[in-house]
Amino acid sequence: MTSFNSFQTTRYRKKTACLSDLDSKIADLRYKVSAFRFSTLLRKFDPEQPRDEQGRWTDGTGTAATLNPLNAFASFGNSAACNAQYSKDLFQCKMTGNPQCYAQAMVRFVACENGGQIPPLNY
Repeated sequence: MTSFNSFQTTRYRKKTACLSDLDSKIADLRYKVSAFRFSTLLRKFDPEQPRDEQGRWTDGTGTAATLNPLNAFASFGNSAACNAQYSKDLFQCKMTGNPQCYAQAMVRFVACENGGQIPPLNY
């Protein structure tokens, strides 16, 4: 009877050793993927890009006024309608609790503010 228990114990130890080996390999792969993503981001950064006083990218004029989305929103007169639509979308998103719904609601809000075609709320 003891030989059977020792066999099970040995088998259990081999399985746990195998699982811990897999865990360490998975952690190693996750580290390598995150290091690759970080190096990709570093390659995309160009310190020679023109920037304003606050560090934001500009077109070289020294001001980021053209990049400010609030300036674009001010040119359209439908912000009340867009806010109402966004409130309705948020209500639906709160009912579903889906994070993708909130992202789609923001996409719809921005499209409305820019005067573009409003995509459907299909989360």
